Parts: sequence; structure tokens; C-alpha cells
Amino acid sequence: MSVREYVFHSTSTLTLLREKIEEAVGEWQADWGVHTTSLDIEVIRSWEEDLAKIHWQQEYLREHSLWFGWSGAHVDELIWRAMFSSGHAPVKGYAEKTVSASAARRAWEELLARVSGLFGFVQTDKSDMCDSLIEKECSRYASGFIVVHIRFADIALSCLLDVDAVLKLCPMNRLKDAVLPPVAIGTLFKSEPVSLHVELGNAQVDIVNLLELRIGDVLRLEKKADDPLHICGPDGSAMLLGHLGSRQGNMAIEVTDVYQSMGQ
Repeated sequence: MSVREYVFHSTSTLTLLREKIEEAVGEWQADWGVHTTSLDIEVIRSWEEDLAKIHWQQEYLREHSLWFGWSGAHVDELIWRAMFSSGHAPVKGYAEKTVSASAARRAWEELLARVSGLFGFVQTDKSDMCDSLIEKECSRYASGFIVVHIRFADIALSCLLDVDAVLKLCPMNRLKDAVLPPVAIGTLFKSEPVSLHVELGNAQVDIVNLLELRIGDVLRLEKKADDPLHICGPDGSAMLLGHLGSRQGNMAIEVTDVYQSMGQ
């Protein structure tokens, strides 16, 4: 049987993670002159998000994993607008546009580097990530993966963090495996009522005789009068043997033998 470690991040962990990412992105905006009045950081557990709708475009690998995904191929242009469309003199000429476009591209790469740097990533392997790999990795730790959405200036950057990456930035105390004491099954269920039934025997009769049965007719069973009767448990299996009698006005059965499997 395979066993997976289950990790559940508390709301306080999500809040701490959001605050640290918000601080890093805010510093990046100030350093690169990205002018935007809105910055929205959303941190959620991976099972609360439809991971298939995000185009994961870049993977960071070292001791743990981080995936980046963003919408559209014009992110450089959006960064360029945020950097140069407000608070700057208009960009004129081919040379200036080339330099400004290069700066926007470098700013975008720096944003990815700063976010990944929070979790100790320094080396990258760029590739399109298939959905099946993402789902397989997430299933290793159930809900332990975290999705981060960074939104500003019409830009939506998503990050998928594995458990080790989250714990690197937001350490938490892991619960030790609890050692449970042995439990005596008999003691645990000793007061639980169990239904028993007694089999008197079987009789076979054809349809003609069955239709002609009247009050006072006698059906002969296959058991002899002195044969012990089977006392059966809830699952229908025979547990005991006994003889029919009466006790205090009720029908009763005296136990005469116990099946071997019952006595083990």
C-alpha cells in the first residue's frame, strides 16, 4: 500500500506568504519604475484552483520545484506600458524604443528572478509544462501545493509552489507520527448488541402440494428431532450448535457446541 504525506497549509501561512511576495514585488516595481496603482496578490491552495486553465511556461528546478505561468505572449509590451507610458517623456526613435523594449524584457526577467529567489531558486529550465505532470506532482502532497496570482497593470502572473518551496519561506512544525496503543477488539465491542438466528431446518414440497396445504397439515423437515440446530451470526454463518427448549415461557436454545473457527 502506498502512503502519501498530507500537508495542509493554514490561513496564517497563506497570509504570511502573500505578505512576503507582495513586499518583493513592491520593491521590484520601485526599482524598475513600474507605475501602477493596483497590485493584487492572491495565495490559495492548489485544490481550490483549476490548474489546467493556466499555461505553465517556465519551470525552476533545484531542490524543489516552482512553475510560472502567464497569459498571452505580449507581457513585454504590458511591462513596457507600465514603465514608460506614465511619468516618463514619450519614447521616440528606433534606438530609444529598442532600448526601452529591452529594459521591459529585462524587468520581466528580473520579476521572475526575484519571486523565485524568495524560495531559493537560482537556476532555471524553461519549458512548456504539460498538465499531466502538474497534476502528478500536486497529487504527491494532496493540497500541499500553493498557487500564487500576481496581478498588476493588466498583467497576470501565476506561480505554483511545491511543499518544500512553501516551507522554505514559511517554516512550520511538522506533526510527529502518533503512536497508537494496541486496542483489544473484544473489549472495544463487548457491549455492542449482535443479532443471532436459529435454523430449524428445510422442507421441500412441490407446487401441487403447496397449493393444497391446509390448517393442521404437517411439513416434515430434513433434520431429525434430536439433531442439534445451527445458531447463525449476523452474516449468516453458523457459529454455535444447540437444542431447542423453553425458558420462562419463551422458546430457548441450549448451546451444546461451538464451531472451531468461533473458538479461535
